[in-house]
Amino acid sequence: MTGAVTLSPDPLKYAPAQLKDLDDVLRAGCSTSSGERRAKRGLAIAFSGGLDSRFLAFAAQRLGYSVTLLHVRGPHVTPQESAFAQSWAAVHTLPLINLFVDPLEDERVVTNHKLRCYFCKKLLFKALLCASGALPLCDGTHASDTTGYRPGRMALRELGIHSPLETSGFKKHDIRRVGAEIGMDMPWQKARPCLLTRFPYGVCADAYLLHALAEAEEQLAALLNTYSRNAGLSCGDDPDFRVRILALTPSGADVEIHIREKNCVTRSAAFLEECRLVFTKTPSLRLLNVRHLKTLSGYFDKMSK
Repeated sequence: MTGAVTLSPDPLKYAPAQLKDLDDVLRAGCSTSSGERRAKRGLAIAFSGGLDSRFLAFAAQRLGYSVTLLHVRGPHVTPQESAFAQSWAAVHTLPLINLFVDPLEDERVVTNHKLRCYFCKKLLFKALLCASGALPLCDGTHASDTTGYRPGRMALRELGIHSPLETSGFKKHDIRRVGAEIGMDMPWQKARPCLLTRFPYGVCADAYLLHALAEAEEQLAALLNTYSRNAGLSCGDDPDFRVRILALTPSGADVEIHIREKNCVTRSAAFLEECRLVFTKTPSLRLLNVRHLKTLSGYFDKMSK
């Protein structure tokens, strides 16, 4: 991880053109209703610690904005993600405010309604708006998010949340490329969506299973890291994965591991056996299979069609 950014007198002088577009969007979002600029050009960012919100925070800081990060903790977020968000903010000297919000307070989230993400984001971003105060609240939604089934975007629009990456046309590959160009650490970072996405629609979620999923994925991440390093893979080429629930059982749930990789480091009998050993430490989850998929995103959306 790199240290805090040192700003030049003119941060846009050598910046990529897309960063200038983002600056224009941020300037518009940091205006008052009367059109006057805020004195410190301040903004708040809903900050998960994932690639998109990190890039928005890093770019906004480099462009000279006063950035406040708002991080939601809850049963749907792994402790490792929260710890990373906290440490990244500290390294980059950005203030971070933690909020605890439990999306399981909404029965429609618990039962995994098809619009679960809408109800969940409505609950989370109402809390974030309260915490942001007078600052405009931004999130890391980008232009690539407009192509899939994303009901949570409707909640963002209804609440008036700014999505500057989407407005300025940034797609996922742009975030990685421009992030690398301006010196952001870990531009290869893989997505780790909310743990609620590991449940099929209609299958009830609870804090106990969310905790078990977080533990299993942490141990699998360590196992995959070992396999990747032994194979000499760079961070961007290492396998990505999800542990997904197929059905509930009297003692917990049946699960599959879904893996996407460019190489074949996880297709051995030895890897499968080590995965089974991981799940002996989370007895509430019974591993049925390891499957290799071309894409990981939107698995249950495709299955429900």
